[in-house]
Amino acid sequence: MALSVVASCRRHTLAEVVVLLLLLVVVSGCVLLVEASYAPYVKVDCKTSSHLEVEVRGFNYTVANQTVLVHVARLPYCNHFHVLPSLGGCPNHVNVSVTAAANGCYFATNGNFFGSGNKSCEGSIISDGREIQINEQFDANFGITKNNELVIGTLTLKEIRDLKFQQLISNKPVMIREGKNLQRPGGEIAPRTAIGFNSRHDIVLIQVDGAEVQYVGLTLGQLGDLMVKEGITEGINLDGGGSSVTWYKDRVVSYPTCTDTLMRICERPVTVVMCMK
Repeated sequence: MALSVVASCRRHTLAEVVVLLLLLVVVSGCVLLVEASYAPYVKVDCKTSSHLEVEVRGFNYTVANQTVLVHVARLPYCNHFHVLPSLGGCPNHVNVSVTAAANGCYFATNGNFFGSGNKSCEGSIISDGREIQINEQFDANFGITKNNELVIGTLTLKEIRDLKFQQLISNKPVMIREGKNLQRPGGEIAPRTAIGFNSRHDIVLIQVDGAEVQYVGLTLGQLGDLMVKEGITEGINLDGGGSSVTWYKDRVVSYPTCTDTLMRICERPVTVVMCMK
């Protein structure tokens, strides 16, 4: 990680200051903001095993005077993670429970954004080595290469092809870099889904219940805080709102709000599923 210094001054004269650790330094009436700059993406080795091992936790999470239901799955072996197009393939919109059941998923959530009006799949999608589509539509990528490496960050088309992905999904934004929450406080409150990996290079998938109409759920900043608390060192946001849902042991265990209101608990058909099996 490199540090770049951005100066915002009330005066035009300012001595050069070397900033190593402080995030905010006040010198001669000037405020120096230190912004962290990161490599476009990070790549780390991940473990494999013939045996499926998933740690799943469901718990109530309280923040800003509200309590939401959260499901977290930790997968130590990356060969058991799959990016699955919905049953029938893109651009079909199908409930997560249907696609997960048909593919024998032990744990599953929704995946990336999708077009609702034009019924399109969006972003880059590579499933079990098969390229569904690749593009630079979104800046946040999560993938597993054929060499069993986890990749998170911003990728060019050339990098996507050169890295030879077995699984790839893209969305926005990048949430966590080097264990730091990149999102600022405030913003829309909604159900959330996110993915990343921890310092042991375990894959961590998080889904948060809520309803946008009633302002129940988390902001992106609050989601980032939760991801850090769950040990995620690199992570991205996935689709949220009424699409957020958790499938575990052959049933939906979350409370999805397909119409963005708590008045109706129902799944929203989606185009991509995050599957552990």
